Amino acid sequence: MKRRILLLAPSPWDLKEIKKSAHQEKYEFIPVPMEFYQTHPLLIGLRFDIMHFIAKTVRLGRKTGVSGVVGTHDYPASLAAAAVAAELGLPGPHVEAALLCQHKYLCRLKQKEIAPEATPAFGLLDPFDFPPRRLPLPFPFFVKPVKATLSMFAGEAANDRELAALVRLSWLERLGGRIALRPFNRMLASYSDFKTHANFFIAEEVLRGAQVTVEGFAHEGRPSIMGVVDSVMYPGTRSFERFEYPSRLPLQVQERMESLALRLMSSVGFDNGCFNVEMIYDAPKDSIHIIEINPRICSQFSDLYEKVDGTSGYAVQLSIATGERPTFSRGAGKCGAAASFVLRTFEDKKVLRLPSAAEISFVKERFPGTRVMPLCRENAWLSVEPQDRESFRYAAINMGAAGFDELYASFQAARAALPFEFAGEPLRKTDYRLSESLT
Repeated sequence: MKRRILLLAPSPWDLKEIKKSAHQEKYEFIPVPMEFYQTHPLLIGLRFDIMHFIAKTVRLGRKTGVSGVVGTHDYPASLAAAAVAAELGLPGPHVEAALLCQHKYLCRLKQKEIAPEATPAFGLLDPFDFPPRRLPLPFPFFVKPVKATLSMFAGEAANDRELAALVRLSWLERLGGRIALRPFNRMLASYSDFKTHANFFIAEEVLRGAQVTVEGFAHEGRPSIMGVVDSVMYPGTRSFERFEYPSRLPLQVQERMESLALRLMSSVGFDNGCFNVEMIYDAPKDSIHIIEINPRICSQFSDLYEKVDGTSGYAVQLSIATGERPTFSRGAGKCGAAASFVLRTFEDKKVLRLPSAAEISFVKERFPGTRVMPLCRENAWLSVEPQDRESFRYAAINMGAAGFDELYASFQAARAALPFEFAGEPLRKTDYRLSESLT
């Protein structure tokens, strides 16, 4: 008999990849969309009632006799999945632990208790009380919302003017932020004793070095690490150019990072779920610092593990959601290296044409296992999609190869065969240059 799984707010990419990762004879999936939230984020607090959604999904779960609940996206799907699983008595992270991980300020307080040596200096900023009476840190410092996504409203401030540009929001931005955060604040009030709401910014010590993501899972009180993924930025920016797996940092550094991640997740009480911890390594100082903890799978990396290790992140998530300990062995895949390449422009552009289905199929046939993810729509501006403040994503290409040199060559060939046309731009771009890796 197939095990039924509730998939909360799955994207088309989630649906496609999770079915690839699963044994079809083992699982049956029930997609549960989040009305309004997926069509326009600003409507999330106006017409989307998170508590009603949770109650309705619990009723659906009881009616259909599900064996697991999965929400792969950061907010609010992964939080809602934890709440629904708890109500149904199914495996899932404790809701308060998941909320703690997503609340950047409260999580920093906890990190300072657990690993003070790896926690940067930090403090709260109130965007509704500007200019602030007292700065929590001396300039320069990094600023980001207590609850945010895709690096929106985040950046480095070296003086009052730059701080104002980041934190002094317009009345429309303030209204939109409060609306978007309403479900998170309602869950804080319903599932925790936390007193600090999410309508703040957090100021943090500026960190320099090589950024990575340590990803793993926890099952019945035992956290485990799947791997370490390198983040390579576009030169001079904080925008991701690609994510490479396995990491090319020294093994001793990776082992220290993995040990830190295991200690963090055990101490915050996170269990029965997937997690990833972003960290940064400063080689001259030989220091490791925590950037943030995410209590969810990293969907964009899922097939990278499948290529290199033989098991996808989605398969791990499904096992945990149904109470099984995942089987995961490093290096058991067909590839020696894999990466997710992110295509961006640093100017807002109108999209005139995306690669056709035939063009994408050609690339997939030439390079088996390749995934192509358009992140924009024809006849629309890139800015209508969620973006960071520096750049505009328009696609991601995931590939694997025997080694990194072959991987880069394959990507260049795939990139040249996938035309994206923008207003005033040539149809094809063959001059895409990769920046250096972390090593």
